[in-house]
Amino acid sequence: MASGVCPDYHRTMLTSDVRRLFQRETKGLGHRDSDKYNRRARKVYDDLNFLGKEVEVVGGLEYARYELLDLAAWEASNINCIYGLDGGSSRTMIFRNGAVACANQALLVSETRSMCRQMPLEAYRTLAWVTHNRDYRTISGANLEHHDLVSLWRLQLSNDEIPSSANPHRIQEVVKAMADVSSEPQHAAKMIQLLDLGEGDLIFLDGRLYPTRLYRYLISAMGRGADVDIDLLLKDDWKKLIQVSLEVIHLAIERNLLVVAINKTPESISLLRFGASKEAKQLWHTDRQWISALFEKIPSGSLGYTNWFIQPQHPSLHGGGPATMDFFEELRDELVLKYPADHYHIAFLYVYDPRVNAALRVEVPRAMLDHYGAEDLRLLVLSQIARGPGGVPNAIRIADAQARITQEEREALQYQTGLMVDLDYNNSRGAAR
Repeated sequence: MASGVCPDYHRTMLTSDVRRLFQRETKGLGHRDSDKYNRRARKVYDDLNFLGKEVEVVGGLEYARYELLDLAAWEASNINCIYGLDGGSSRTMIFRNGAVACANQALLVSETRSMCRQMPLEAYRTLAWVTHNRDYRTISGANLEHHDLVSLWRLQLSNDEIPSSANPHRIQEVVKAMADVSSEPQHAAKMIQLLDLGEGDLIFLDGRLYPTRLYRYLISAMGRGADVDIDLLLKDDWKKLIQVSLEVIHLAIERNLLVVAINKTPESISLLRFGASKEAKQLWHTDRQWISALFEKIPSGSLGYTNWFIQPQHPSLHGGGPATMDFFEELRDELVLKYPADHYHIAFLYVYDPRVNAALRVEVPRAMLDHYGAEDLRLLVLSQIARGPGGVPNAIRIADAQARITQEEREALQYQTGLMVDLDYNNSRGAAR
């Protein structure tokens, strides 16, 4: 061996003894009665009991499965064109000077590759660039630029809305959420009107139906939740942007347009929190995890699904105010509601697809569930998921692929700011220099 050259020990990450010991421990973790575990999940569902007003059951508790081929062959006679809307995010980027930024782009696609004014639908985009700067001289505000096919929202948040003393996680959460609402619902509202969508059209939204996290911060600023020092009521700019998610619902109801949100990464725990026993609450972290356990034994050629639920009440931010509240009743004086609060309540069900081993949460406004009918709407959604190869409707899959901001593009955005990215030692290893 040449002098001064160290052997390449790091290539052997685990020695044979270490692998053997880890193998013993990991096998021990997996040694459980799978059938018993599945039965426990089913019993928790059967025993759900909602005593308060937080969650309502539509048509009785039910979970079942449907054959994929039968679902895929089903045709909805009242649907002519199906669209998918998604937003690609850079995720929050943190810089060494304390600034936080997030980029987002939203686009709409159709299964039939429709055109708008002789241009592909995906050529039309709404962009958002949102930053939070700790410098006390920063002036906050929102600015909109229109280009031929692309619109750009530029948002600057400052210490006025989010003081530097705020929890860093909350700062990143607000920046990311504001990038979402400045692009996705904005693009949906614009394209609904540009394409004159209406009866017979269906838009699948990738993500949540409403920006509920931002609703909690608005309510907190009203003094009705935990005092988190984040004031999104300080400027009308922020309220107007958050309002647009409701404008999408208003347009849909007025035009008899069907809007369905597909939440691929649901974090809700509302069913377990409000309907399960104390013991059952401790078994799973989220409803998604529990629903996945409920259906883990179904055949790969089927979809598992639940009944519809409606959630009039949501938990407030921890640390103050009532434990739960009706967001739309609370925000009636701050946001524009054209209909009674219960029209906006989230109706949801869970769908489990063995092809991806994951549960999705499907969300619609209560008004649409009442208009289209719970069973017909469930069958429509299930048939569209069954046709998609990746556990989501085809329109969502296409939109997701075209809207995505890659890691390379994210790093290019960081580099173009001219600021040093805030990295710890572990994250900095291998980073481009």
